[in-house]
Parts: sequence; structure tokens; C-alpha cells
Amino acid sequence: MDALRLSLEALELPNNSEIIVPANTFVGTALAAQAAGAIIVPAEIIENTGQIDHSKLDNYLTSKTKVIIPVHLYGFIGNMNYINKWAKKNKIIVLEDAAQAHGSMFNNIKAGNFGKVAAFSFYPTKNLGALGDGGAIVTNDLELAKRIKILRNYGLINKNLCLFSGSNSRLDEMQAAFLRIRLRELDNNNKRRVGIAHTINQLITNEFIKVLQEEESVLSNYHLFPILTKHRDKFRNFLNKADINTQIHYSTPIHLHKPIRIAKKKTLPISEKFCNNVLSLPCFPYMYDREIEYLTKTINRYKG
Repeated sequence: MDALRLSLEALELPNNSEIIVPANTFVGTALAAQAAGAIIVPAEIIENTGQIDHSKLDNYLTSKTKVIIPVHLYGFIGNMNYINKWAKKNKIIVLEDAAQAHGSMFNNIKAGNFGKVAAFSFYPTKNLGALGDGGAIVTNDLELAKRIKILRNYGLINKNLCLFSGSNSRLDEMQAAFLRIRLRELDNNNKRRVGIAHTINQLITNEFIKVLQEEESVLSNYHLFPILTKHRDKFRNFLNKADINTQIHYSTPIHLHKPIRIAKKKTLPISEKFCNNVLSLPCFPYMYDREIEYLTKTINRYKG
């Protein structure tokens, strides 16, 4: 959240600028934009991928639109070629929310390389996780990087002079040291996770379960393995009785969170349906073959 907020603050946007955010994301994406003084414009998603529907972006464009935040949710990536062309045409800044996308790729380019600036999370459960909370910002804009570094350290340009109204958002040295070690294993762990996810995908044959699809040219890191089912509560209870833990990411779309200031009230039926049906299955680099077999056989036994 700090990485997103600091990035937006460093962009020095006009107050009440509108920022396009996919309706299907963790609330922190929208809260960060709101904390930077922006108004949220929730956008519809593609049901098969959970990513922002790039074909509808013109529907959300106004004279106040300054930024779009494509969220690489679950480790999946949307059509960044289209999004970047659209953003360039309309003079919109692209800020990637890559919190869950360490190592994910689109057209063989890793997440974090598509926008003017990108934010990553190092929350312990992430593919690259720290011992506690943490995050990072990446950009190839040297002036923007300079402002962000000042803002994350109280706005100080030296020990005694404050240039901006900043915050204390530094990553401590212990977390950085731990992350340097974990970074060495990121690619190998991602390969194992992707292989396991693809195996699970192939073995699920239950007609009541729909597995999300990667966009063309996307290689997800499968931070999460989400499926869609109209029987979510019943199916989740069925798995729980078989000692299979599941989670919901996320049950409430952005425009239905009470504290979020959105440009105008609207219904987003695809996002709302998606959030009512999505469920995350176990998927991690150290799953044994017997665990994968037990998971998929149990899923396929579900009768609705």
C-alpha cells in the first residue's frame, strides 16, 4: 500500500484526479490511491482471467483521468500491450500493481517493466516474501525515483531539512537481508509452483469448477490458484471436511467497499459475479505428488 501511495504522491497529480482501478482487487489498491488524494474509477474485469477488461477502458475515460492501475492479481497479467497503447494515446500514466506478480511474464517481459512505475509487496505469503511487512517500487524514471526516496524518508533531503510532506516508509535492513537470500530461489520456486498449478489444472475435470485462464502470451507465477464455482460455500465446506483449506480472494469488489470514494455509483455485474464465485485452492512450491492427487481427486468427487 505504501509503495502504491508513494508512487502516486511522487507523480504530483492534481487533487481529485481520477484513477482507473479494476473492481476485482484487494482493497489496498484503492485505499492507496485514495490516500494520495485521488478518486477511484472501478473498472469491469474479464471473467475468464480476473484481469481488467482492456476493451472497455474508453468507458471510464474523462478529462480528470490521470492514472490507470492494472493489477496483476493472483500472478496473472492482463493485456499490457493494449493497456499501454491506450494509455499513451490518452496521456494516462500506467502504475502497475505487481504485489502478487513476482516473476510473472507477459510476452517474456517480467511484471514491473510495463508501466512508468510499479509496486511490489513482500508480505510473508508472497512468492518473494519477507519476515514481516515490506514492499518495493521500481521505475526507470530517475527524477521520479529521487522524489520517492525523499518521500519515504519523512520528505527529508538531508538530516535537517524537509522538502516534502513525507512518511516513514523505509524497508528495514533485516527484511532486505532476508529478501536478498530468498530472491536467489524465486525463479526455481516459481517454476515448481507453475508446474504444480498446470498439473492441478489438467487434473480437474469437475463440470462445476471453472479454472481461470492465462491471457495469451502470459506466464503467471501462480501466486494463487483461483477457481470459479456457483456452489462456492457448499464446495468450500465439502473441501473443508476433507481437510483441504481454501481462501477467498476477494469477496467484495472495490465499488462495494463503503470507505472508497468512487467517481459515480455503478454496478459491475461481471466483477460482482466473479467475487461471489471465486475460491483459491492450495498451490505452493512444496506440494507433494500425493497431495496434488488427493486435492484433484477430492475436487472431482464433488457432485454439486
